[in-house]
Amino acid sequence: MADLKSRYHERIDLERFDDSYADVAERDYNNHSNVTSPFDVWSVCKLRSKCDLDGARLIPTDVVVWGRGMGAHIATTRVGGVPAWNPGEPLPSGLKFFGQFNLLDSADLIRVAAKGLLSVWATEDFPWEKDSVKTFWIDPDSAVLAPGCGAEQRFCSDDHEPYFGSLYRSWDPDPKHEFQPVSVDHQFEAYREYQPRPWDATKYGGLEHMPQWGSKPSLWWRFLFQFASIQASPKVAYPWTTREEPLTLGFDEAGIYHESNSVVIGDMGVISFSGTRSGKIRTLFECG
Repeated sequence: MADLKSRYHERIDLERFDDSYADVAERDYNNHSNVTSPFDVWSVCKLRSKCDLDGARLIPTDVVVWGRGMGAHIATTRVGGVPAWNPGEPLPSGLKFFGQFNLLDSADLIRVAAKGLLSVWATEDFPWEKDSVKTFWIDPDSAVLAPGCGAEQRFCSDDHEPYFGSLYRSWDPDPKHEFQPVSVDHQFEAYREYQPRPWDATKYGGLEHMPQWGSKPSLWWRFLFQFASIQASPKVAYPWTTREEPLTLGFDEAGIYHESNSVVIGDMGVISFSGTRSGKIRTLFECG
Protein backbone atom coordinates (compact mmCIF):
# COMPACT_ATOMS: atom_id res chain seq x y z
CA MET A 1 0.00 0.00 0.00
CA ALA A 2 2.97 2.31 0.40
CA ASP A 3 2.97 3.26 -3.29
CA LEU A 4 -0.68 4.40 -3.23
CA LYS A 5 -1.41 8.08 -2.79
CA SER A 6 -3.31 8.48 0.45
CA ARG A 7 -3.33 12.04 1.72
CA TYR A 8 -6.96 12.32 2.75
CA HIS A 9 -7.98 8.72 3.56
CA GLU A 10 -6.67 5.81 5.58
CA ARG A 11 -5.83 2.74 3.49
CA ILE A 12 -7.27 -0.53 4.80
CA ASP A 13 -4.95 -3.47 5.49
CA LEU A 14 -7.19 -6.56 5.29
CA GLU A 15 -4.67 -8.77 7.11
CA ARG A 16 -5.48 -6.89 10.30
CA PHE A 17 -8.91 -8.59 10.26
CA ASP A 18 -7.74 -12.18 9.64
CA ASP A 19 -7.89 -13.18 13.30
CA SER A 20 -11.27 -11.48 13.80
CA TYR A 21 -12.89 -13.47 10.99
CA ALA A 22 -10.90 -16.72 11.18
CA ASP A 23 -13.84 -18.64 12.68
CA VAL A 24 -16.49 -17.35 10.25
CA ALA A 25 -17.71 -20.19 8.01
CA GLU A 26 -17.48 -19.70 4.26
CA ARG A 27 -21.25 -20.17 3.97
CA ASP A 28 -21.61 -16.91 5.92
CA TYR A 29 -19.27 -14.83 3.74
CA ASN A 30 -20.65 -11.79 1.96
CA ASN A 31 -20.34 -12.55 -1.75
CA HIS A 32 -20.45 -8.89 -2.97
CA SER A 33 -23.84 -7.64 -1.80
CA ASN A 34 -24.05 -4.21 -0.09
CA VAL A 35 -20.38 -3.81 0.78
CA THR A 36 -20.06 -1.50 3.80
CA SER A 37 -17.98 -3.18 6.52
CA PRO A 38 -14.43 -4.56 6.65
CA PHE A 39 -15.98 -8.06 6.75
CA ASP A 40 -17.68 -7.51 3.40
CA VAL A 41 -14.41 -6.64 1.67
CA TRP A 42 -12.52 -9.42 3.45
CA SER A 43 -15.18 -11.96 2.37
CA VAL A 44 -15.11 -10.98 -1.28
CA CYS A 45 -11.32 -11.11 -1.40
CA LYS A 46 -11.31 -14.59 0.17
CA LEU A 47 -13.78 -15.84 -2.46
CA ARG A 48 -11.85 -14.18 -5.27
CA SER A 49 -8.67 -15.91 -4.15
CA LYS A 50 -10.23 -19.20 -5.33
CA CYS A 51 -10.62 -17.94 -8.90
CA ASP A 52 -8.21 -18.35 -11.79
CA LEU A 53 -7.31 -14.80 -12.80
CA ASP A 54 -4.73 -15.70 -15.45
CA GLY A 55 -5.27 -13.61 -18.56
CA ALA A 56 -8.06 -11.55 -17.05
CA ARG A 57 -8.02 -7.76 -17.31
CA LEU A 58 -8.58 -6.35 -13.84
CA ILE A 59 -9.88 -2.78 -13.67
CA PRO A 60 -8.60 -1.03 -10.51
CA THR A 61 -11.01 0.60 -8.10
CA ASP A 62 -10.88 2.06 -4.59
CA VAL A 63 -13.61 0.51 -2.44
CA VAL A 64 -14.84 2.67 0.43
CA VAL A 65 -15.08 0.99 3.84
CA TRP A 66 -17.05 2.96 6.42
CA GLY A 67 -16.23 4.06 9.95
CA ARG A 68 -18.09 6.36 12.36
CA GLY A 69 -17.10 9.92 13.12
CA MET A 70 -15.74 12.87 11.15
CA GLY A 71 -12.52 11.16 10.06
CA ALA A 72 -8.95 12.33 10.57
CA HIS A 73 -8.95 14.90 7.73
CA ILE A 74 -11.49 17.66 7.21
CA ALA A 75 -11.71 16.70 3.52
CA THR A 76 -12.03 12.93 3.85
CA THR A 77 -14.94 11.14 2.20
CA ARG A 78 -17.87 11.52 4.56
CA VAL A 79 -21.67 11.17 4.71
CA GLY A 80 -23.36 13.40 7.25
CA GLY A 81 -21.79 15.72 9.76
CA VAL A 82 -20.61 19.25 9.01
CA PRO A 83 -19.37 19.77 5.42
CA ALA A 84 -15.96 21.06 4.43
CA TRP A 85 -16.54 24.27 2.51
CA ASN A 86 -14.66 26.95 0.59
CA PRO A 87 -13.96 29.78 3.06
CA GLY A 88 -16.05 32.87 2.56
CA GLU A 89 -18.57 31.23 0.23
CA PRO A 90 -22.25 31.12 1.26
CA LEU A 91 -23.89 27.74 1.75
CA PRO A 92 -26.46 26.63 -0.83
CA SER A 93 -29.95 27.92 -0.13
CA GLY A 94 -32.86 25.49 0.17
CA LEU A 95 -30.64 22.38 0.08
CA LYS A 96 -29.46 19.81 2.61
CA PHE A 97 -25.89 18.52 2.87
CA PHE A 98 -25.72 14.79 2.09
CA GLY A 99 -22.01 14.02 1.93
CA GLN A 100 -18.61 14.80 0.46
CA PHE A 101 -16.49 12.62 -1.79
CA ASN A 102 -12.75 13.18 -2.22
CA LEU A 103 -11.48 11.95 -5.58
CA LEU A 104 -7.84 12.99 -5.23
CA ASP A 105 -6.48 9.85 -3.54
CA SER A 106 -8.02 7.86 -6.42
CA ALA A 107 -7.10 10.26 -9.23
CA ASP A 108 -5.02 7.59 -11.00
CA LEU A 109 -8.23 5.55 -11.53
CA ILE A 110 -10.35 8.30 -13.05
CA ARG A 111 -10.28 9.15 -16.76
CA VAL A 112 -11.14 12.82 -16.38
CA ALA A 113 -9.60 15.39 -14.07
CA ALA A 114 -10.43 14.83 -10.42
CA LYS A 115 -10.94 18.43 -9.33
CA GLY A 116 -10.87 17.75 -5.60
CA LEU A 117 -13.64 17.34 -3.06
CA LEU A 118 -17.17 17.01 -4.42
CA SER A 119 -19.78 18.27 -1.95
CA VAL A 120 -23.19 16.67 -2.54
CA TRP A 121 -26.41 18.43 -1.51
CA ALA A 122 -30.03 17.37 -1.90
CA THR A 123 -33.46 18.83 -2.47
CA GLU A 124 -36.64 17.55 -0.82
CA ASP A 125 -37.13 15.23 -3.83
CA PHE A 126 -33.78 13.48 -3.30
CA PRO A 127 -32.92 11.10 -4.85
CA TRP A 128 -35.93 10.30 -7.01
CA GLU A 129 -36.40 13.39 -9.15
CA LYS A 130 -34.15 14.77 -11.86
CA ASP A 131 -31.95 17.59 -10.55
CA SER A 132 -32.61 16.60 -6.93
CA VAL A 133 -28.85 16.14 -6.42
CA LYS A 134 -26.68 19.28 -6.47
CA THR A 135 -22.88 19.18 -6.45
CA PHE A 136 -20.16 21.73 -5.68
CA TRP A 137 -16.37 21.47 -6.06
CA ILE A 138 -14.43 22.27 -2.89
CA ASP A 139 -10.70 22.93 -2.54
CA PRO A 140 -9.74 20.30 0.06
CA ASP A 141 -6.56 22.06 1.16
CA SER A 142 -8.11 25.43 1.99
CA ALA A 143 -11.54 24.16 3.14
CA VAL A 144 -12.98 24.90 6.56
CA LEU A 145 -15.86 23.29 8.40
CA ALA A 146 -18.88 25.22 7.15
CA PRO A 147 -19.89 27.79 9.77
CA GLY A 148 -23.57 28.01 10.51
CA CYS A 149 -24.53 24.69 8.95
CA GLY A 150 -27.24 23.61 11.36
CA ALA A 151 -29.35 20.48 11.60
CA GLU A 152 -31.95 21.92 9.23
CA GLN A 153 -29.32 21.93 6.47
CA ARG A 154 -28.20 18.31 6.88
CA PHE A 155 -29.72 15.28 5.23
CA CYS A 156 -28.55 12.90 7.97
CA SER A 157 -29.83 13.30 11.52
CA ASP A 158 -27.77 15.56 13.73
CA ASP A 159 -28.27 13.11 16.62
CA HIS A 160 -25.92 10.46 15.24
CA GLU A 161 -22.28 10.24 14.24
CA PRO A 162 -21.48 10.76 10.57
CA TYR A 163 -19.84 8.08 8.41
CA PHE A 164 -16.31 8.50 7.08
CA GLY A 165 -14.59 6.41 4.45
CA SER A 166 -11.32 4.51 4.32
CA LEU A 167 -10.08 3.05 1.03
CA TYR A 168 -9.18 -0.44 -0.09
CA ARG A 169 -7.50 -0.74 -3.52
CA SER A 170 -9.06 -3.63 -5.41
CA TRP A 171 -10.40 -4.35 -8.90
CA ASP A 172 -13.50 -4.91 -10.98
CA PRO A 173 -13.46 -7.73 -13.54
CA ASP A 174 -13.47 -7.03 -17.25
CA PRO A 175 -17.03 -7.91 -18.34
CA LYS A 176 -15.64 -9.41 -21.56
CA HIS A 177 -13.61 -12.03 -19.70
CA GLU A 178 -15.31 -15.37 -19.06
CA PHE A 179 -14.36 -16.45 -15.57
CA GLN A 180 -14.76 -20.09 -14.73
CA PRO A 181 -17.09 -20.40 -11.73
CA VAL A 182 -15.75 -21.98 -8.56
CA SER A 183 -17.72 -23.89 -5.96
CA VAL A 184 -18.27 -22.21 -2.61
CA ASP A 185 -20.15 -23.23 0.52
CA HIS A 186 -22.78 -20.50 0.31
CA GLN A 187 -25.94 -20.63 2.42
CA PHE A 188 -28.09 -20.06 -0.70
CA GLU A 189 -27.95 -22.63 -3.48
CA ALA A 190 -28.19 -19.96 -6.19
CA TYR A 191 -24.82 -18.53 -5.06
CA ARG A 192 -22.84 -21.75 -4.72
CA GLU A 193 -21.08 -21.09 -8.01
CA TYR A 194 -18.98 -17.98 -7.56
CA GLN A 195 -17.62 -15.66 -10.25
CA PRO A 196 -16.02 -12.25 -9.68
CA ARG A 197 -18.25 -9.30 -10.50
CA PRO A 198 -18.03 -5.53 -9.99
CA TRP A 199 -18.12 -4.26 -6.45
CA ASP A 200 -21.58 -3.43 -5.11
CA ALA A 201 -20.13 -0.66 -2.96
CA THR A 202 -19.29 2.99 -2.68
CA LYS A 203 -16.17 3.17 -4.83
CA TYR A 204 -13.94 5.41 -6.91
CA GLY A 205 -13.08 4.37 -10.45
CA GLY A 206 -13.56 0.83 -11.68
CA LEU A 207 -16.84 -0.08 -13.35
CA GLU A 208 -20.12 1.65 -12.72
CA HIS A 209 -22.44 -0.97 -11.25
CA MET A 210 -26.08 -0.01 -10.89
CA PRO A 211 -28.34 -2.56 -9.20
CA GLN A 212 -30.70 -3.17 -12.11
CA TRP A 213 -29.13 -2.16 -15.41
CA GLY A 214 -25.44 -2.52 -14.63
CA SER A 215 -23.24 -0.14 -16.60
CA LYS A 216 -24.06 1.93 -19.69
CA PRO A 217 -20.91 3.58 -21.06
CA SER A 218 -21.35 7.09 -22.45
CA LEU A 219 -19.42 8.87 -25.17
CA TRP A 220 -19.23 12.14 -23.23
CA TRP A 221 -19.62 11.28 -19.57
CA ARG A 222 -16.90 9.39 -17.72
CA PHE A 223 -17.65 7.39 -14.60
CA LEU A 224 -16.06 8.92 -11.49
CA PHE A 225 -17.53 7.16 -8.47
CA GLN A 226 -20.71 5.80 -6.96
CA PHE A 227 -22.38 5.94 -3.58
CA ALA A 228 -24.12 2.75 -2.43
CA SER A 229 -26.47 2.66 0.55
CA ILE A 230 -24.74 2.02 3.87
CA GLN A 231 -25.77 -0.91 6.04
CA ALA A 232 -23.19 -2.71 8.16
CA SER A 233 -22.68 -6.47 8.37
CA PRO A 234 -24.31 -7.89 11.52
CA LYS A 235 -22.99 -10.38 14.05
CA VAL A 236 -19.31 -10.02 13.10
CA ALA A 237 -16.52 -7.91 14.51
CA TYR A 238 -15.86 -4.47 13.06
CA PRO A 239 -19.20 -3.53 11.55
CA TRP A 240 -17.39 -0.19 11.26
CA THR A 241 -13.64 0.35 11.00
CA THR A 242 -13.90 2.22 14.31
CA ARG A 243 -15.97 -0.32 16.26
CA GLU A 244 -14.98 -3.89 17.12
CA GLU A 245 -18.21 -4.91 18.87
CA PRO A 246 -20.72 -6.57 16.48
CA LEU A 247 -24.14 -5.17 15.62
CA THR A 248 -27.30 -7.27 15.55
CA LEU A 249 -30.05 -7.74 12.98
CA GLY A 250 -32.39 -5.71 15.15
CA PHE A 251 -34.11 -2.34 14.88
CA ASP A 252 -32.75 -0.96 18.16
CA GLU A 253 -29.61 1.15 18.52
CA ALA A 254 -27.41 -1.97 18.42
CA GLY A 255 -28.98 -3.16 15.15
CA ILE A 256 -28.12 -2.57 11.51
CA TYR A 257 -31.66 -1.45 10.70
CA HIS A 258 -31.69 1.40 13.19
CA GLU A 259 -31.53 4.85 11.60
CA SER A 260 -28.30 5.57 13.46
CA ASN A 261 -26.56 2.64 11.75
CA SER A 262 -27.66 2.96 8.15
CA VAL A 263 -28.10 5.37 5.25
CA VAL A 264 -30.53 3.56 2.98
CA ILE A 265 -31.75 5.40 -0.11
CA GLY A 266 -34.53 3.95 -2.22
CA ASP A 267 -34.43 0.32 -1.07
CA MET A 268 -30.62 0.00 -0.97
CA GLY A 269 -30.14 2.21 -4.02
CA VAL A 270 -27.01 3.51 -5.73
CA ILE A 271 -26.16 6.99 -7.00
CA SER A 272 -23.61 7.10 -9.81
CA PHE A 273 -21.55 10.23 -10.52
CA SER A 274 -20.02 10.87 -13.95
CA GLY A 275 -18.06 13.89 -15.15
CA THR A 276 -16.75 15.73 -18.18
CA ARG A 277 -13.34 17.23 -18.79
CA SER A 278 -14.70 20.65 -17.85
CA GLY A 279 -15.79 19.44 -14.40
CA LYS A 280 -19.52 19.12 -15.01
CA ILE A 281 -21.24 16.37 -13.01
CA ARG A 282 -24.12 14.07 -13.96
CA THR A 283 -25.85 11.81 -11.43
CA LEU A 284 -27.96 8.71 -11.96
CA PHE A 285 -29.99 6.94 -9.29
CA GLU A 286 -31.39 3.45 -9.17
CA CYS A 287 -33.12 1.38 -6.47
CA GLY A 288 -31.56 -1.79 -5.18
